[in-house]
Amino acid sequence: MITASSRERADTAMPPALDWSRFAQLPGDPKRNWEILCYGLVDWNYRPLGVLSGQRQQPGVEFHLKVATTGVLGEPGRWWGWQCKWYGTPQPRMLGKARRDDIEASIATTHKYLPVMTDWVLWLPEKLSSGDIEWFEGLSSPMQLHRWHDEDVEIRLGGDVSILRSTFFGELVARPESLAEAFEASLGPVRRRWDPAVHVSVAVERELRRALVEPGSWDRFREHGDRLMARSAEIEAQLDMMSASSRAAAETLVADLQSLAAQLTAVADGADDGDPGGAVRACRQPVLLALDPWPMRQLATRLRSRRHPAALAVTAAEADRVDAVRLMSRGADNVSALAYAVVADAGQGKSFLSAQLAEATDTRPAGVLMLGIDLAAGHDLDDLACKVPVLGASTFFDLVATVDAAGARAGRRLPIVVDGLNESESPKAWESILARAKPVLDRFPNVLFVVTLRASIAEDVLPEYMERVDLSGFEQDVDEAVNAYFDYYKINPGAVRLPLRQFTHPLFLRLYCESTNPSREHVVGPAALPPSPVAVYRRYREVAADRLRRTLSLAPGFVEDALDKVALALWEAGTRSLPFEQVKTLVGDTPKEWDTSLAKALEEEGLIWRSHTPKSDDQRSVVLFDAFAGFLIGDALTRSRPADEI
Repeated sequence: MITASSRERADTAMPPALDWSRFAQLPGDPKRNWEILCYGLVDWNYRPLGVLSGQRQQPGVEFHLKVATTGVLGEPGRWWGWQCKWYGTPQPRMLGKARRDDIEASIATTHKYLPVMTDWVLWLPEKLSSGDIEWFEGLSSPMQLHRWHDEDVEIRLGGDVSILRSTFFGELVARPESLAEAFEASLGPVRRRWDPAVHVSVAVERELRRALVEPGSWDRFREHGDRLMARSAEIEAQLDMMSASSRAAAETLVADLQSLAAQLTAVADGADDGDPGGAVRACRQPVLLALDPWPMRQLATRLRSRRHPAALAVTAAEADRVDAVRLMSRGADNVSALAYAVVADAGQGKSFLSAQLAEATDTRPAGVLMLGIDLAAGHDLDDLACKVPVLGASTFFDLVATVDAAGARAGRRLPIVVDGLNESESPKAWESILARAKPVLDRFPNVLFVVTLRASIAEDVLPEYMERVDLSGFEQDVDEAVNAYFDYYKINPGAVRLPLRQFTHPLFLRLYCESTNPSREHVVGPAALPPSPVAVYRRYREVAADRLRRTLSLAPGFVEDALDKVALALWEAGTRSLPFEQVKTLVGDTPKEWDTSLAKALEEEGLIWRSHTPKSDDQRSVVLFDAFAGFLIGDALTRSRPADEI
């Protein structure tokens, strides 16, 4: 069950007074944080009563709500707007002339641009002085003026809304440094499968970054907008040479192109300027075209038949306009998605992508990374959330709220990623777990939930609300990937024919490179390249075993024998993992000290990794890469059986 522990705490104990000094020390601009808090309070308390709208540079107010349902805000037709001013922590003080003038200007601006507004709220974090109250109540306006302050924050923090107390004043405040610490601690076994130095952005990652509304992720929209503007300028320059009927249609086309260009550019600007809400609104805005497709085609045909100079530009504009509409439609799908499911087979880079996506960027804090293998049978997302270090969330609801508040303060959407649903103890249980996550995700727009899993279970567990994307490794980017890896590992293949098809598997490409030039001290040539996948795995095992043998002062062949024992135990048990204590026994650790443990060294080398069973001391060990595990098993079997038995 996904619960909201903060709600439970609020119901069982009197909440402490708000610590405004702590609020003032939150990451980000206090003025912006105050607006975010006020918006959240109105959204949580009054969303059922009408449509809440808010955007940067909103004339006179930060956000407003048109009442559609009778309630505490009055009858349908009432229209409320909130102007949130941060002048410091709550304490009585005089506003002064400059602040009074600013407030009066906001009231006048609101009435000018939103003349239908009926109620205007000045919301401050402090009470007005008696003189300022007298001044404010004496103001003349067609709107009904209200003044709210810190007590209006307190009274709106009850029930579900108490989560905002925790994420803005309490134990669930997530700072960028705590998010970074949680990310590093959560990497665990993923660390050996993820090396940012050889990162290659693939199509699935680019789509996910668009859904996160990250800067640069919408550059294609800006480029297409520039092309539309250039096309409109070409056509506009030829208007005087057209007949009256053609000119009218062409002018309408120019207006369409410019409108589309402005919409596309607004999306890119919102992403690049730290206003994901603005990008989302621009993406969701309906695409309205004045010139229908049939008159558009007639115009192009007519101009071509007359060999008109604008014929080529109009014909190209027809295709550009269709592409723009498709871009907007796909973009709206990206930003509207609550969650994504990345589906891929083993070795295609799910874990690499998960870590890359959750890592902090230059423009946003780190997201949260959780591992599906940590989910035991009978457990759910609450149990996974408890395992995220540092952040202090005891439920999935708390975790999402924590990340959402951090994202809002950073002006970014942040990812919560669960890598490897198929590696949990009971993978099919994810069907109900993911279905129960939707109501939580609905409440927190600054979070994108991402899960990764294998195709073999995708159809059984994925709910309809999750956008599915299929990851095929480096299939479309293999040349770029090979160049990046070979440069990093200092490999010069010369004219050797490379197994590019196999290099579409990111893990295989890494093992290939590590087995070819593990030290990366000098450039190696064609002679160093392994001739086959079996040679890759055998050489990788040799390189790793040699490193461990020298580190632990072991006898020749000791590490290889230990890996054989683990492989045969996996084969006999018919499983992908073994109890960690069994692995320690198989590799001869008993009674070795932990510092000289071969099991520990195998983990550090990345040959195996260990998972923890939630709420118990049980631990299991898994071989790094399925195909490599298959090689270890096959090699051990062929060497441990007589030829006639094989």
